[in-house]
Amino acid sequence: MKKNVIFSIVMVGLVSIMATIPTNQKVAWQTILGTDYISNVVIPAPDGASIVAGKNNKAFVAKISSNGEIIKKTEISGATKVNQIIAIPDGYIVACVNDTVGVFVKLNSSLEVVLVQKYNGDLMTNNSYEFITRLSGGEYMVIGGNTLARLDPNGKIANNNLAETIVTGNFVIELNGSIYYGGDGIDEKGAYIAKCDVHLDKKMSNNFVDWARFSSVFIDKNNLVIGATKKGLQVGGIITLDTTGNIVSKIEFPFNGIVTFVTKYDNDNFVVTGYNDEDSYSGILKIVSKTGEVKATLVDEGVDKTLKSAYVADSSIVLAGYGNLNDPGEYKAGGFVAKLTTKSSGTTITILSHESVDCAFYPNPVINQANLRLANYANYNISVFDLSGKQVLTTSFSGNNYTFDRGNLSSGTYLLKVSGSGQSYSKKIVLK
Repeated sequence: MKKNVIFSIVMVGLVSIMATIPTNQKVAWQTILGTDYISNVVIPAPDGASIVAGKNNKAFVAKISSNGEIIKKTEISGATKVNQIIAIPDGYIVACVNDTVGVFVKLNSSLEVVLVQKYNGDLMTNNSYEFITRLSGGEYMVIGGNTLARLDPNGKIANNNLAETIVTGNFVIELNGSIYYGGDGIDEKGAYIAKCDVHLDKKMSNNFVDWARFSSVFIDKNNLVIGATKKGLQVGGIITLDTTGNIVSKIEFPFNGIVTFVTKYDNDNFVVTGYNDEDSYSGILKIVSKTGEVKATLVDEGVDKTLKSAYVADSSIVLAGYGNLNDPGEYKAGGFVAKLTTKSSGTTITILSHESVDCAFYPNPVINQANLRLANYANYNISVFDLSGKQVLTTSFSGNNYTFDRGNLSSGTYLLKVSGSGQSYSKKIVLK
């Protein structure tokens, strides 16, 4: 594996638009959540931070500051993976899975778990929760595996009596009081979109025989905008449907892989994420206009990366994904969040390595223990100094993850210094 992560960004056909398409992109920061992590989804937090969720040994949700520091990480007992997270007025709702059982989780705004509700139906054989949406009446609709179900505000099944079994459902959303859901194609039928009411009485179902997968959806001007992958996995698409399931517009573009997510970049352009499915996965991000012109392409060249989700804020793109980290000589999978910023100069740029948050320490303040995460695997020395400059603790470790234990250190403010791999980092830490 390569030690450096290489991104190539090629810009073509630049035009003047409301929020200028980047003529130069750079990674402002990349936060590595840890080895064996998978980052499935990222959404904005009200305070400008990011909320990312996925899996490690357990399902997890983490808050990342606006400059890439890990503020808090919460593990969810009784769940193995987070597939979707949405913001609600007093916190977050998380769609999880535990093996093949769906799990509904509510977190408060501090990412503390306040409610866990496991799927309690017996009509389905595979009832993982892949996607969740909040309905206008305060209930929820979930889809995933063989499940489409309405949940009450506490996550209990209110209705799952849809006449037709769902296969590989990827999204569900409410529009004008109706429920729309869709997902992967079944044999020759192609990807599908369907409509029902809140009681799961089916109203419409359309298949699109040329398309293998409908991955994501958002609402724009009373239409459904769907991220899609054409059969053959060489062409991506953005398909806009009206409320009867008919095509309003269809954009096709070269993608060489699977589209995982589509969102709005501005009034004239979309952000598309995904990955190729060759032996060495590569993460892919494109900015595509409403006319189908590819304005920018970012490709992670062959270091086993998958880009799963993104959002746009202030002309920056925040990405979530997973794959091989910068480990010399040995594959180490890990989840990451990265932020792309823009500036206007040049037409082509190659990024040779991430400008990253190389040293993350959390939680801070520390009660008993804290986590130290570094971007690279190396031999590190750790020293802690009090405010008088006296060294009060010293230790060392090999790797990129370390559990800091305060031991007998008194409460107060200290300086943490970490050195290794030709680099040194200093952080102010507070012990409670």
